[in-house]
Amino acid sequence: MNTSPQIPQFGQAPLIGQRQQQMQAQVQAAIGQLSIGIYSQLASAHVGTRDEHQTVDKKQLRKLAKDAQIAALAYFEGIGVVKPNQQETP
Repeated sequence: MNTSPQIPQFGQAPLIGQRQQQMQAQVQAAIGQLSIGIYSQLASAHVGTRDEHQTVDKKQLRKLAKDAQIAALAYFEGIGVVKPNQQETP
């Protein structure tokens, strides 16, 4: 049984700047998840309010997707996770 202290492996320690990149990636993922959730609600409401003979308006669905992305970004700006104009809106 070896009781000597373990030397950390280089692969286990994040490099300088890598932690910031990981945090940015996590924030981007969270914005994406919230955006999808918002869009799902909006799209369901849009599809659910049409007549059975009406086709689904693809332009309106695209607009709802953009609005959902903007709303998700605004939410994270509002709670201070993202600075305004830090992220590009699609």
